Amino acid sequence: MNRRQLLAVAAASTATGALEPFERLRFALSGAGPDTALVDDLERSTATFFDTEERTPAGQLSGALDAHVDVLAGMTAVARSDSVRRRLIVCAGESAALAGWVRYDLGEHRAARGYWDAAITAAREAGDGPLLACVLSYLSYLSAEQGDARQAWILLDQASEHVRSREHAAARAWIAARQAEEAASLGDASALVSLERAMTAMDYAEPETGRSWVRFFDNARLGSMAVTAYGRLAHPGLTPAADAVLASVREDAKTRAVILGDVATAHVRAGDIDAGCDLAVRALDATLTGEATLGRQRLRALAPMLRDVDSLAARQTYEQITSAVP
Repeated sequence: MNRRQLLAVAAASTATGALEPFERLRFALSGAGPDTALVDDLERSTATFFDTEERTPAGQLSGALDAHVDVLAGMTAVARSDSVRRRLIVCAGESAALAGWVRYDLGEHRAARGYWDAAITAAREAGDGPLLACVLSYLSYLSAEQGDARQAWILLDQASEHVRSREHAAARAWIAARQAEEAASLGDASALVSLERAMTAMDYAEPETGRSWVRFFDNARLGSMAVTAYGRLAHPGLTPAADAVLASVREDAKTRAVILGDVATAHVRAGDIDAGCDLAVRALDATLTGEATLGRQRLRALAPMLRDVDSLAARQTYEQITSAVP
């Protein structure tokens, strides 16, 4: 097998999963090393994984993504050029960050941490501050789920230090919006300041042309995070904001599960139990379909509110949620 054939096999592997072990060995022994054309293919495949993750249940993505990380590890190990190796390290770090997020979505926190630790190592070796910001932001969700909103906010504050330039405006907006969510969890009104900062940054953002890991962040996602912050602060703007965001989010987006949960909570808090229960059932369906961890979090927080309501609809919805999302 000559160098051209080896590179073709390696590129094709990104679509099917991974190189066979014997193919990786032959590639390594050939002395060929990956070239810029192959790295281009691997970077495009990584970007496709990020785009696909927005609409695909985690369980359907994890195997192929694990294999993709494996391919990148192998290519990095045999890279001959410093510039090619750095690009592969960054690509591998981004892929590991996403693999960690997918494992987090599956509730596999140990595996998620392992991937995120590897991604942090990659970011530091490559000197890629924005990638480090991405991983720290992912880690903030885990801290929040474990009940440590203060640590989540600190991680996000650290992340914000690495995305100060204009080209990273979308990432800066995402991180500021996350800070708003966690500040609101702490009952801190500075959440509204963080939201304003996120909205200002979004005015300059071009997520569709930015790094693959931030392309998901559009105005609808920013709106959904504002809804979360408003809900946690019991802000009067919650219900109209939630209704407006819900109307703008794609039916197949995992984000929809989160927004439905927030809107359901808003209606229950306002005493509109029937509407809240209807939305909660829709949120449950979206959460289970998309295997959305953030959707499960919203439903777990909503369930105790329904438990104490003297209503048949509330009791039935409570039982549905607690049986499906223990």
